[in-house]
Amino acid sequence: MGDGLAWATGVDVASATPYALYVDPSPVAAAVAVVPAATLAAVGLLAYDPSIRSGARTADATFGRWRRRLGDGDGLTTKSLLDVARSSGGLWKVLFSGGVLFAVSAALIGLTETVTGVEPSTGLSFGAVLGLTAFTTYNWLTQFDGPDEYLIYPVDVADAFAAKFRAFLVLAVPNGLAYFALAVLWFGAETAHVAVGAVLLLGIELYLFGLTVLLAGFSPNEFLFDSLLFAGFGLAVAVALVPVLVVALVVTPVSATLLGGLVAAGLALGAVGVGLYRCAVPRWERKLLEG
Repeated sequence: MGDGLAWATGVDVASATPYALYVDPSPVAAAVAVVPAATLAAVGLLAYDPSIRSGARTADATFGRWRRRLGDGDGLTTKSLLDVARSSGGLWKVLFSGGVLFAVSAALIGLTETVTGVEPSTGLSFGAVLGLTAFTTYNWLTQFDGPDEYLIYPVDVADAFAAKFRAFLVLAVPNGLAYFALAVLWFGAETAHVAVGAVLLLGIELYLFGLTVLLAGFSPNEFLFDSLLFAGFGLAVAVALVPVLVVALVVTPVSATLLGGLVAAGLALGAVGVGLYRCAVPRWERKLLEG
């Protein structure tokens, strides 16, 4: 995240890396590129103590309070949110994941403007890229349980997926919109582009959620071990995202007709995502019950 912010503010990040030594093999470049890394490595080795054990973790009895505030009848949505909140990093890791994508977006916009000489649309480009927060958020929500764990309770597998969907909306939508608002305030954007970017953000989030549930169920990390599945996921994401990014980054000015087309695309992606989710639930329910 820091590298992206440094790029956006005009700081020459490369000058503090070994690449600077390659470009200018001088004693000063060697000191700037190598000494900080060597110093941090030495500090890390000296500070590391393998005998230190973490203390026992406790948590307040907040389930009932959260459940009442959420109006959560079966408590499954509350459980999903508390699993994330009580895990290492808490809800901050969801915010951090969004921050990484925010930094990537800032760097991408800066690089594109430098290379092409065209000023990208802040509203459209940030709206498209920040929609990717859907995958990281769903990954956090499914990291601590699986659908088979719910079989011992008087709930359906569909109830478990519905709870994940509600928890996803609680975490992903505000997170994405908050960083989108920060981008608009920081870089500025036309009002029309802001509105269209927000629609794209929500549409892409829903699309990625439905796609991930369809392909991976409760195990989005399966993408890391199944190259075919990951290729299919990547292709489906590219089909939705690349055309939008092309318009956002290199088309200027964006006509009213094209903006209307992007709004329609955002709404269509959201509808497709919900449709994929509805198809995915009975598929995974059947697979689980069949063993």
